[in-house]
Amino acid sequence: MDASPLLSTSELNTLQCDTMVDMDFDAVFIRITTASIENYVPAADSYDFRYRAKGSADWIDLGANKNNSRLLSELLPDTEYEFQTRYFCVEIFIPWSFSKCFKTRNFEFECNRLTGEGLGSRDTLENAQLVFCDHPGVRQHQFRYRCNDDPDTVWIHLPIIRESEILLTELEPGKTYALQCRGICPEGELSDWSQSILFEIEGLTSGLKDDINLPFTVYPNPVIEQFQVRTNLDLKDAWLEVFDQSGIKVIAQALQGGDITIGDLRPGMYNIRLRSGQHIGIQKVIVRD
Repeated sequence: MDASPLLSTSELNTLQCDTMVDMDFDAVFIRITTASIENYVPAADSYDFRYRAKGSADWIDLGANKNNSRLLSELLPDTEYEFQTRYFCVEIFIPWSFSKCFKTRNFEFECNRLTGEGLGSRDTLENAQLVFCDHPGVRQHQFRYRCNDDPDTVWIHLPIIRESEILLTELEPGKTYALQCRGICPEGELSDWSQSILFEIEGLTSGLKDDINLPFTVYPNPVIEQFQVRTNLDLKDAWLEVFDQSGIKVIAQALQGGDITIGDLRPGMYNIRLRSGQHIGIQKVIVRD
């Protein structure tokens, strides 16, 4: 796709588009192979992003939709990228912005010695925390955590999973927790535990500066085969995830209306995490035979 003429922020603000404000876009949560980019303009109807490795001639266009943030995946470690954004407003597309740059982090994988690099946490949600372990070369992960306020607290070991992120639940507000990760090496042996990182549960806050105020209900609850998500908000671009009590993600899909089938989930308690733009919410649901 041929690039539109680039306009500076001041030039963009001379265009009449409802309540135009300064462009506000950035790259956040830069990891080794992934990065999140976002833009926010109150008057925008939809957003478009594109990115490329710096020096490359070809842009990767992510397409336009109502979501003001996108997750870039399968990036190269220790590589500088540039990205641009534009948005649709009052039946016109504002031209592409100037580029902003970010650099992915570097990690030299050693099978038997993981450091704390690539390990982190985000999205604090009412007694729950989403944590991740992003180490190239690791195909399976195991997490453990404990309350760091009491040195005698034992580690809580979670199952080995393929996913690189997991949801920790039943955490206590006001407490600080230590988190470690280890991986399954290509030869099948288990690495040592990584160095610890610390995170604090402060109630309804978020490292993404999200508005954690997405009220929704699940019907029916308990669930037998299918359920619906009900809310007064517009959820055209919502993303739904279901986690079991171990924090393992068992369902991940776009919320497109209609019933959501639970498949062969075992009976028990699950956490449903719903995200739409900058809104996040979480609910518990019971699955029965």
